[in-house]
Amino acid sequence: MKILTTTILFFTLPNTRRRALLPWLLLPSLLACKGGDTPSDDSASDTAPTGPCADGTYGHMDPAGVMVRVDGSDDEGDGSEERPYQTLARAHMTGATNISLGPGEFAGSYDFGYSETFSLTGCGPGETFIVADESVQPAIDIESLYLTLRGFTARGGTVGLSIFGPRELTLEQVDVEESFNIGITLNTALDATLRHINISNIQPSSAMDSTGVSLVNIEALDVQDLSVRSMAAGIGILTGGAAGTFQRVDVSEINGVGAHLNSSSITWTGGSVTNIQGIGIAVSSPGERTFNNLTVSDITPGDRGSGDGIGVWTSGSDPIESRVLRINNSTVTNTARAGVIVSNTIGDLNGNTVEDCAFPVCVFAQEGAQMIGSDEYIEAEKPFTFP
Repeated sequence: MKILTTTILFFTLPNTRRRALLPWLLLPSLLACKGGDTPSDDSASDTAPTGPCADGTYGHMDPAGVMVRVDGSDDEGDGSEERPYQTLARAHMTGATNISLGPGEFAGSYDFGYSETFSLTGCGPGETFIVADESVQPAIDIESLYLTLRGFTARGGTVGLSIFGPRELTLEQVDVEESFNIGITLNTALDATLRHINISNIQPSSAMDSTGVSLVNIEALDVQDLSVRSMAAGIGILTGGAAGTFQRVDVSEINGVGAHLNSSSITWTGGSVTNIQGIGIAVSSPGERTFNNLTVSDITPGDRGSGDGIGVWTSGSDPIESRVLRINNSTVTNTARAGVIVSNTIGDLNGNTVEDCAFPVCVFAQEGAQMIGSDEYIEAEKPFTFP
């Protein structure tokens, strides 16, 4: 087997007030993974991977971390690789801030509380599972200034992952499934990186619709390879006060709104929003949104909308320069009503294919829109209202 490993760089930091939004130092992430079943070459190690993930996605775990395995012991273990603990709760009781989970299923519904630095790493999604009980708690609830979560599936709970206040967050190789209300909620962060995240089957409760991922008050957001799918009622992606980039983000099979980009400046490149009952992408507040090489298709009427592909409904006293919609080289097709709606916003649309809607021309400019791009559009005779 070919084994790829990376090293850890750690820069110590002075103690600071909890949740203080001050400049930060980078804590690069640990990613150690085992390749596929390919013949080894001269550069590959001849030593088989060790640790709790010898047969998993990550061939090696940080030896400094406290080890937890389903066949460990909370009574006789000491958290070492040779004598691991059996439960997350026991590992956390030691004050550990670096926990490594082996393959198998571990009890969730756990509040890790607050720590300045915290890392939780499993063997990979589909191999390590953190499962909430029947209570009304998140599968994982945590506050930390410098936080790394990677390599597991979170299942159940009112929220899959509840994260508050990190200066730096690395969240990667994580699946969240079968939660009620919210898959992932991230509130108040300076720098957040999300990579290879899959969220599915988030169910509404009797009190509220569901949200796949909620990203609120984030100064620098970097999202790559995110998938949100299969939600009975709600919003796939919700942003508020977030700025950053989406790359290769896919949203599908949502009864509601595929993505609601609220009070946010987002550049979304690649990916798709498909099979939505309601609205593909909705914008209802100032900010700059740029969509490049995005596909929005198969949008039908639902409880949250009339089948529009991309709809921008903004108002207020902010200067129009603060409200910008850019769409470049994208496809919006097979929508039940309009393809793109622009109101009270600068619309800069270029090189797009917008077709197969309910009208001969599928791009509409409404009250207050300033269209500066090269794509064809028409003035709306009557307003398309936000549902």
